[in-house]
Amino acid sequence: MVFKKVIFSFFLFCSLNILVAQTNPLNIQQFAHIPNSGFMVPSELNDIWGWVDSAGNEYAIVGMNDGTSIIDLSDPLSPQEVLFVPGMNSIWRDIKTYGNYAYVTTEAMNGLLIIDLSNLPDSANTNTYLYTGPSNAQWQRAHNIYIDDRGYAYIFGANRGVGGAIILDLNQDPTQPVEIADINNWYVHDGMVKGDTLFLANGNNSLFSLWDVSNPSTPVLLAQNPTVGYYSHNIWSSDDGNYIYTTEEDNGGHLSEFNITDLNNIDLTDKIQAEPGNNIMPHNAFYINDYIVNSYYTTGIQIFDVKSKGNIVNVGHFDTSPNFSGPGSNGCWGVYPYLPSGIIIASDIENGFFVLDPDYKRAAYLEGIITDASSNTFLSGVTVEILNSNNNTLSNVGGEFKLGSLNSGTYSVVFSHPLYQSDTINQVVLQNDSTTILNLVMYSLTPLNLNIESKSSVLNSSLSGVDFTITNEDFTYSGTTDQNGLFTINNLIPGSYNIYAGLWSYKDFCVESLNIISDNTPSF
Repeated sequence: MVFKKVIFSFFLFCSLNILVAQTNPLNIQQFAHIPNSGFMVPSELNDIWGWVDSAGNEYAIVGMNDGTSIIDLSDPLSPQEVLFVPGMNSIWRDIKTYGNYAYVTTEAMNGLLIIDLSNLPDSANTNTYLYTGPSNAQWQRAHNIYIDDRGYAYIFGANRGVGGAIILDLNQDPTQPVEIADINNWYVHDGMVKGDTLFLANGNNSLFSLWDVSNPSTPVLLAQNPTVGYYSHNIWSSDDGNYIYTTEEDNGGHLSEFNITDLNNIDLTDKIQAEPGNNIMPHNAFYINDYIVNSYYTTGIQIFDVKSKGNIVNVGHFDTSPNFSGPGSNGCWGVYPYLPSGIIIASDIENGFFVLDPDYKRAAYLEGIITDASSNTFLSGVTVEILNSNNNTLSNVGGEFKLGSLNSGTYSVVFSHPLYQSDTINQVVLQNDSTTILNLVMYSLTPLNLNIESKSSVLNSSLSGVDFTITNEDFTYSGTTDQNGLFTINNLIPGSYNIYAGLWSYKDFCVESLNIISDNTPSF
């Protein structure tokens, strides 16, 4: 039994932990930068896409508030803007390409703009076309677009119906699309096609949906599933079509991974935040070679290794917007990682256009299963932390944990749970692009009975009516001393606690991080 005597003679003292945002580049170098003021028509930027001509020359196509800019990347160290196509003012433009054409949607009443790219880099004879839907069902604006490799365009968030997905056939004439279907179940914010499956992020409906478009004129709903957060912003498929990755356009939102091999049992396998605690907002995520390249507003570009499924690890970042941090939608809007040269191009709303050189690096993975020593049952909710790597996770209902480190090396791994004795395993060797297995058995803590006595430091007499709170991040106990200045807490779980006490006309009492672990815990 633990006995405590409290003398009221202390002032409350509190500490503050400050989270520091990422500022230094990691595995991404800058090749070139064009500030907003360096464009033919200076303005803020929005989305971005890439294109390659028949000669292998690479281009960036950049959405801007007042139009669309096309940049020649033949020399990635010195990109040159070669064309600007004006349009109605809007902070939203989205671009995709098919053959020698760029297709641009906007939230302005400017229809679908089609730009003929075939004469680039000579832009003197560039032709443009405008499409606003069939005559009996027109629309003038749309939020987003995707074009698959079969020549079908998918228009998302148009001002018609609920703003679902309108399917256009570009095969007959790329400058004169033909509407063949309209998915009008829910609003669609973004989407993509892999093979004959259409993946839709259904915005504030808080879900994503999957559609069979093997016959694009008759799409069939295959499945729908809730997203992690309230706003399903962006969705992308793995190359094998077994996993999808979604982002939530919300402060503190996640990049999430779902296993979709069983459409009747879609499984959330992992989720991650860049800079946990800083409430930054993810935007557009793209899958390439078992990595996710993600534009992330105020913290720029993030690269995540997703080779080990269920174990997303942050392996790269570049801040395009160092003047902004934390929550909000300033900073990096779009990113494009698919150019044959391997460079990444990115658009920052306030800070312009970037050409970046990524070093895609595999993480070192750590996995295992945690069980209870007495019952041999799996333990969920165990915190597993690789020391000096800024990476931790929780074990799942099967006792399984997965996490990783960017760098190989020898680490100490800490296992903790409020009801179990913490354990540290030293000399754990982790290697890049390799998985280390570490299983653990944990022993439960024995509850204690805690007696507390309060006395006046002046009169040395017992104080009744003193309110106590004994708390840590897992447990809170409270009570009030009786007429003899005593109260008892039964079955207190051993651990480190902050103790607060108060009584009218007496100074508040506070002691922080006191280890209450056995009957011989020191008095205070």
